[in-house]
Amino acid sequence: MCSEVFNGCLQDHKPLLAVIESSHYLTEQTWQDLHLNSVLGEPLQVKSFLMHPCGREELLARQRIFAAIRESEDDSAYKSMVACRGALFTLRRSLDIWKDARTFVEQTYLFVEVLQAYLAAWQSLKALHGGGRLQEVAFHFQNIDDAPLSNAIEKAQAIMERISHAHLSYGDRQWTFTTAEAQDSGTLFEELSACSEKLGLQFAVKERSPIYPDPYVSEAFRSLYKRDFKQLEQILKPFSQVNFEELLDYIPSLDFYLQMENFYRQAEKRGLVRCIPVISDEKQFCLQEMYDFTLLSSDAPSIVPNPTFFTSEDPFFFLVGANGGGKTTYLRAIGCNLVLLMAGCPIMAQSGVGYPFTSVQTHYPSDERFSGMGRLDDEQRRVSEMLDGQETDGFYLLNETFGGANHEKGFALAMNLAERMHNEGLFGLFVTHFHQVIGKAFPVLSVGTTADELDENEQSHSEVHHSRTYRVSYAGAKAYSYAEDILRKYGMDRQSLRARLASEEET
Repeated sequence: MCSEVFNGCLQDHKPLLAVIESSHYLTEQTWQDLHLNSVLGEPLQVKSFLMHPCGREELLARQRIFAAIRESEDDSAYKSMVACRGALFTLRRSLDIWKDARTFVEQTYLFVEVLQAYLAAWQSLKALHGGGRLQEVAFHFQNIDDAPLSNAIEKAQAIMERISHAHLSYGDRQWTFTTAEAQDSGTLFEELSACSEKLGLQFAVKERSPIYPDPYVSEAFRSLYKRDFKQLEQILKPFSQVNFEELLDYIPSLDFYLQMENFYRQAEKRGLVRCIPVISDEKQFCLQEMYDFTLLSSDAPSIVPNPTFFTSEDPFFFLVGANGGGKTTYLRAIGCNLVLLMAGCPIMAQSGVGYPFTSVQTHYPSDERFSGMGRLDDEQRRVSEMLDGQETDGFYLLNETFGGANHEKGFALAMNLAERMHNEGLFGLFVTHFHQVIGKAFPVLSVGTTADELDENEQSHSEVHHSRTYRVSYAGAKAYSYAEDILRKYGMDRQSLRARLASEEET
């Protein structure tokens, strides 16, 4: 296998596991408002993918990989991705060390190590297990013969084994001398040993020294084995132009999938559930038993799930309820699960159907000191900027906006904003303490304790943890079954989801 074959199969044609699309992105402020940094902020690859919502094709491709990871027998897909990531990191370390080589001898020896790491990474990509893009990547690398590279490594190692060496040290100085002739006649090793004893020197017992040998000694070593190094050069030359860095392109996407999968597994240990949402052609976001998973970073004894009700008929809601009743938690749960859906990830809910919105924008009260304006002026400015630069497929989350104004003015501004969002068909949730919104032209959700509504098992669970349980309900005539009907329409059980993914993959 020559370098031309390698480069030809990789440069423009290798399939990737995930692609970051830069046309849409979340703001850092939204990321912080939703508290995503509390549970997903540290893994940089996770953040970079979640901050960029993807298009429908990319979204569905990622869903297939997450489905393969979860449903593969004996965890084979997950294990193959872990092994692949480890091999690619070894390749990256080998490349870094090789680039620091100072002499021809060092470069030659380290280049063989690079080729070994490259072959191992190549084989790990061939061994990826699962459907969708996992299978595409595996097939791509399986279709190229790696025997020539494997044979070249084997020949190079055989020559390198013929070239043995010894170390002489004195203080902080070290030199490399050959002992190959010693294996044949024994004379050179004996002479070196005798000389070292007369000089009071010792042979180093370490296989490798942290101090590089002197370049002049290294060149002498090369001259001594001129024929062997010439053979090594001829064996390795066909691979000298290979772009080894290209395989490293898989590291970010592998990190993304593996770190997210590890997050889901930890969440499930806390009693949360996940599902792969059905992607709808119609604008909607209807979930059954949705969780605010950012509470995993707190000491909350239990995390209560809630439904969502957003459709093209009712794209915008007010949310009212007592202070401390869970309104912000519900708002955050919507935003966080939207971010997951838009990135092609499973959501933290029992089941769901959603449209691939292109952005989530948040408006939270600002605690900063305002220069030349009050809080109300600042809120009006920020709301105006957010809506004036609106995206057609955006989703807006407003938390106590205009709450700093007097009651009458704040309520009027809230209604004007709701009217604008309704007229423009924008999707969003407006958390407010203005209870007068109930009975107006816009649908209203309410948050309250559900001790009287819980069944016996749920009540027992709540009492054990000594915590109040809050549930969201429709404040109007519609009820929780409204969302259930929509979910049932899309067949949300696992069997129907698997059939849908298979059908989309075929098309």
